[in-house]
Parts: sequence; structure tokens; C-alpha cells
Amino acid sequence: MLSGASVGGAADDAAFAAAFESCKQAALDAAQNAVRAVLSLAYARESEDGFYEDTDGQTPQSSDDAGFWLDCVSLVDGPEAISRGLVGERGGATYGTGGKAGTGDQSEPIAVRLLVAPVHDDVYETRAIDDDQTDTIALEQIASSLQSALELRARDLFTRAADVAVTVEAVPGVFGEGASADVSNGMLLVEISVASRTADEESSRLGVAKLAAEALKGDLPSDCFKEDKKSPRLETVSCDASDSEIVRAVCRHVLWPSLLLEAASAEADIGAGTNEITTLVADAKRGLHKLFSVRETKDLVRSARFGELGALETGSRRV
Repeated sequence: MLSGASVGGAADDAAFAAAFESCKQAALDAAQNAVRAVLSLAYARESEDGFYEDTDGQTPQSSDDAGFWLDCVSLVDGPEAISRGLVGERGGATYGTGGKAGTGDQSEPIAVRLLVAPVHDDVYETRAIDDDQTDTIALEQIASSLQSALELRARDLFTRAADVAVTVEAVPGVFGEGASADVSNGMLLVEISVASRTADEESSRLGVAKLAAEALKGDLPSDCFKEDKKSPRLETVSCDASDSEIVRAVCRHVLWPSLLLEAASAEADIGAGTNEITTLVADAKRGLHKLFSVRETKDLVRSARFGELGALETGSRRV
């Protein structure tokens, strides 16, 4: 009996060990595939590689235009946006909407307008009083602090000559199907603008996009928020701008760092001590580092350090 129990227990242990190793290998393969996918998405591709364009439901045609492998139109870089006819080209910059070059009045401000909802996690706790009324006082406090933080950050992103205007207004939440709890609790209307006549147009457009993105990511200066609160992350309900490329730039500033940070974390978990994601972000020619906030850059370095230490500890570092 005892001998049989021992044999059975050993078999169970062996089966458990085999299952564990199988799961471990599957997780490793998934992490490696994720890193490779992000690298292939982000690396510049050779022009002869081409990519497939949408041809109104017809058979896709290969294009030899330069650009990057991207699945989302909102993330295309300037050169590829031009090649696809999404924007026009003028003075080395990209402009316009609907595939035509921008022809707007140059006296109009460079601006972005966001309708957002603070993400009420453990940082902020704003509750809906009833079905059609929001905790207005708390929301207005967030609006005031957010406006101050945007104005403070704008001093770093724009020259003194730039006439920057920032407004943040609390507006009622939306109830009903599809509305998240955060949106129901109340929203903020955020407007950032720079007068064209006082600004370097291209740098101002990038500054507006970066400022809006840092607000969405919750990476604005925390000094402006009371009771040691930090800048809240914002759920986007809508985004509009004086130029469609500004909207695309906001998307790039939010989505690329998020994707690359996930990949960097997966690369660290692989335990080989490689840092291909960090190297890609640091590539000045590619320019992805410009999309990262200070907090995101620290997170990237932390992941790389974690991966290096893990590989040294296990002796699995690849040379």
C-alpha cells in the first residue's frame, strides 16, 4: 500500500512538473511573440517591402511608399499619412483633413478640444448624487486643478512669445447604455489653443498634442492638485482639433508609449537580459522617445533594469 502510494505520488509530482514547465514555456513563447510583434510594428520598414492600402473594398494593392507598419490610421507617421492621402504637405509639415491639404485661415488658433472624464480610482472619488446630478463641487475642484497644471506644464512646452490659452470646464455626465461610470459621474471640457500669429506653427502643433496627451495619461505636474493628489488619468469621450494631424499626434503620444511599455515589461519577463524595446525607443532617428512623458521614460528604464537584474541572477543573460 505504502509503495503504491509512493509510486502514485511520484507520478502526480512528475505530471505536475511537466504541466508547470509546459505552461512556463507557453508564457515565454507568448512574451517573445508579443515583443517581436511590437518591434515589427514600430521599426521603420524598407520602401520595397510595401504595405497594403484600403481600396474601397476592392483587392488591396501593394504600395512602395516609405513609412512604418501600422494597423491604425490614427497612428501613421507624417510621411505615411501624406502617402495615403490622409493629409496634405506644406513646408515640411502635415496638415488638413479628409485627404486634402489644409486650406484654413492661418490667423485661426492652433487648438485641440477634449471632452474627458476623470478616472475615479483610489485617487479621486466623485459620486453621482442621483440619476441626473453629479458631485459638482468635487468635479469643479478637479477642473480648477487640471487647468492650473496644464498652464504650468505649458510654460515648459512653449516659448514665452506663444500666446497659449487653457480652459477646463466641468460639464454634466452622460447616462445610459455605453456610458462608463466615470463618464456618468461628470465630464470635463478641456480646450488648449495657441494663437498662430505669435507661434512657431509646427512646434506649437506638437506642443498642443503633447500637452493634451500628458493630461490624458495623468502625467501633469502634481503640485497643482490639493491634498497630495496626483493628476488623474482621463477617459476620452471625444477629441477634436484645428487640424486632423493634431488628433493623430495625440493618439501617437498616448498609444505608442503604452504599447512599448507593455512590450518592455514582457521583454524583461523573458529573463534574457535583452533590451531591444529600450534601444528602439532611444533611437534618435526613429524619434519614439519624444512621445514619452517623464513618468513613462522612468517606467521604461525600470523595466530594462529589472530585466537585466533578472538575467544576471539566473545567469541567462544573452551576450
